[in-house]
Amino acid sequence: MFHYACIALLALSSSLYAQNAQNIKWADLVESRTYKIDREIELTYNKSSMIIKANEELKLLEFRPLPMINVFLAEFKTLSCSDFSFSSEMILLEVAQDTGPSVSVGVDMAKNCVLEVFIEKKDYNAVSIFR
Repeated sequence: MFHYACIALLALSSSLYAQNAQNIKWADLVESRTYKIDREIELTYNKSSMIIKANEELKLLEFRPLPMINVFLAEFKTLSCSDFSFSSEMILLEVAQDTGPSVSVGVDMAKNCVLEVFIEKKDYNAVSIFR
């Protein structure tokens, strides 16, 4: 009987962990909090590159609308970054959604190790690339 109880408890805890590991929506991000990115991202510019590894922690500095171009800008401090002068070109990332088609976001690295993510306003309630 004890064996079955342990198996049930393990299954329940695995299920709860899987729910907690799911990505959150862009709308649920909170400034000053730290999040983990769900994928590896390689950013480049003029033969220089920087890789942000999956599960790396980033701190949300600011999340604000850019009304003239109909997008939101989320700025994250890359906590493990050491090249403060690096900046990159923008790349597009596809973000799978629980329901419906995937959405695209623009990502680049600005000076001072700030990862910029551009989200179309129509995708504000979509699943993000962060946990």
